[in-house]
Amino acid sequence: MTKSLLTLKDQPRTWYLYGLLLCLLGALTFGSLRDHQLDTHDADTFQDHLHIQQDWHYFFSPEKAQASGRPFAEAVKYLAFLVWGNSPGAFHLLVVAAHVLASLLWAWACRRLGLNLELSWGTGLLFLLNVAHFQVLHHISALDYPLALCWMLVSLGCYVHAARSGSAWWWAGFVMGVVLGLMSHLSSGVVVLFCLYWSWREGGGQVGRKVLGLGLLLVPVLLFLLHLTSSQTSTWRSLELYHHQDLAALLAGMVRVLLWLVSRLWTTAHWLPLPVYRQETWELYAGAAALCGLGWWWWRRHWPLSLGAAWIICTLLPFLLLNETAIRDLPAGPSRYLYLASAGSSLVWAWGLQQVGQVPRWGRLLALGGLVALLVSSYGYLKKAEAISFYTSGRNYIAHGHTAEGTVQLRRALDRAPGMIPLEEVYFRLVGALPFVSEDPNPLLQEGLAQFPNSYLLNLALAVVNTESLDAETRKYSQDLLEQLHQEADQKGLGENFALKVSVIYGNQGKGLLRKREALGAIRSFERALAYLPGKKQTILELGQAYTLRGIQLGARGENQEAAEAYVKALELNPGDAIAHVNLGWLRYRAGRWEEAITHYAAALAAGPSIHAQFNLGLVYLARGEEEAARSAYAQAIDRFGGAAGEKIGAVRDLQALIAQGQGGAAAAEILHTYWPAVR
Repeated sequence: MTKSLLTLKDQPRTWYLYGLLLCLLGALTFGSLRDHQLDTHDADTFQDHLHIQQDWHYFFSPEKAQASGRPFAEAVKYLAFLVWGNSPGAFHLLVVAAHVLASLLWAWACRRLGLNLELSWGTGLLFLLNVAHFQVLHHISALDYPLALCWMLVSLGCYVHAARSGSAWWWAGFVMGVVLGLMSHLSSGVVVLFCLYWSWREGGGQVGRKVLGLGLLLVPVLLFLLHLTSSQTSTWRSLELYHHQDLAALLAGMVRVLLWLVSRLWTTAHWLPLPVYRQETWELYAGAAALCGLGWWWWRRHWPLSLGAAWIICTLLPFLLLNETAIRDLPAGPSRYLYLASAGSSLVWAWGLQQVGQVPRWGRLLALGGLVALLVSSYGYLKKAEAISFYTSGRNYIAHGHTAEGTVQLRRALDRAPGMIPLEEVYFRLVGALPFVSEDPNPLLQEGLAQFPNSYLLNLALAVVNTESLDAETRKYSQDLLEQLHQEADQKGLGENFALKVSVIYGNQGKGLLRKREALGAIRSFERALAYLPGKKQTILELGQAYTLRGIQLGARGENQEAAEAYVKALELNPGDAIAHVNLGWLRYRAGRWEEAITHYAAALAAGPSIHAQFNLGLVYLARGEEEAARSAYAQAIDRFGGAAGEKIGAVRDLQALIAQGQGGAAAAEILHTYWPAVR
């Protein structure tokens, strides 16, 4: 029996103090997450909250943007939304609170399983500050994992009491915990396997058979939850990939995933000495060695390491269903899949520290020093790991068209810990995004090239950016370099990827110029983007907007023919552009081409309410002498916009009065031109 290093009494008061310690460490380490923003799936969850608020039946709809098949976790998030709305900071702190609770419950469960108080508390403490599972703490949608673990531990505690007392109430608590765990995350169902192992270890075969029977009753619940799970989740996407692999390749991939996950439990437990987004070959060998150690402890029933080994193996099993391809290139690595298993590895680390404490004379001091060193190391690397979360958040924002916010997040990643992120890629993404926010990308580009002078990505970005240079020689050199890189990409079978990257940079340049109202430059950039990616709908629409802006600018200078040609081009690209229809209709009206003007105003009104189209339609009818039709158009304008149209409505009413008096024509046209600047 291992001796305790500290004199601790297992009583409520000491547990309260321990819980307070966990809360303080959690606040100190993770309090900064209140400044984090959204990541993958978070925006979908927030969107679902708004829909459910309008109609609570939508909670059960398979059409939800984030139909995760985890109704309990979804309900917790929605209830939180009712309290503080879709506040990212508040939701991040909710994840932290759930993790602190899970750490406390893990210490409590270890105590129920028979570990001494010191070891139980050390296990919970090291789990709280474990670095391997950092992504769960930094990602709102990953709240499901701490919630699932909490219910796993509740069901485990109830099971231990039920096995020892036979009470039906404890058995009911066990079943409830398992069901709610499954409704938080399907992987939590493996707690039944761990309970079977505990029964086998304790020699309770009869109790184990009862657990197995109850577990089989949960199969319909599992199938129902799978039915609710969206086909877009990683689980279903991985299962779909199975059709494209033979059995041998599939099993080999599962083995590699297992070895990688086991390795990361130790190589990233309280430090991050390697890039989390890349799998190193040596990690598989480290994982194999660690797996052999876990198997030995489990087989020899080494107390308490066999418990930790069994917990790790059980909790990793569900994630072996994930296809190797689906998780190998994750930008944050497999971090979130280690959350449940890292509870078991924390037990092993705590046991190791306790063994150090048994060394004569200096043992206690070494053990306490080791604990402090682990906690300090964890704190430092968890802070650095926030850079990875800023990076994944920035990628997510840019992928969903929120380039400005994505740029902010990528800059935060660079500022926090550039060594933690794929730096070359981040430079490239930022260089491509900065033109959108009207910033010169050249200083950042030169900074990146200073670190990665031979970078294909950064030299590609340099070539694209410099095709807009004011220097003719630089433009020609850059265009030649771009064509050379394009040929090399085609030879390597990377032509599509090359075209996508170039198109994105040119597209962002066009967006930035459009925001600065530089129509000609925007048109040139969008046309270059479409030259590389011809069918991109969004770029086509944006090119249409650039032509519309060009038409407005030309019309303001009185170059009406050129303006009309720009509007025609805009409508070829985007037939639903209401502004182009209204402005082209005005030019046709001024030219006496009234039928065409009516057609354009009608098209603008079909796209949505428009006082310009409605008012100008009345003018066309008035010019044609159709006073009744004009009166009807003006009346509709007043009905639709009378509360907020200001001088526009004044012009309409004056025109109505003249028409009512039989005075149309020139007098009405005079009032029109008096009010035209405000109306237009």
